[in-house]
Amino acid sequence: MDINADHLAAWRLDVHGNPVGQPRRFAYHLTGNAAHRDAQVRHALTRLLHWATACGVNAIAVGPPDTTRQAS
Repeated sequence: MDINADHLAAWRLDVHGNPVGQPRRFAYHLTGNAAHRDAQVRHALTRLLHWATACGVNAIAVGPPDTTRQAS
């Protein structure tokens, strides 16, 4: 799973670490107050967990953040 500015991206992998099927996107909108933004991210995570459970996934790995960007 990767965390992006407006969505979570997930790809199911086979036992060798190769992608299976199409990647999934779980969108969220970081607008409004903090409570609304938190709810958006929680909802996206919930949808990701439901999808993973339906696929029989045993573990979820979170990819590292993009470290190539320079702070301004």
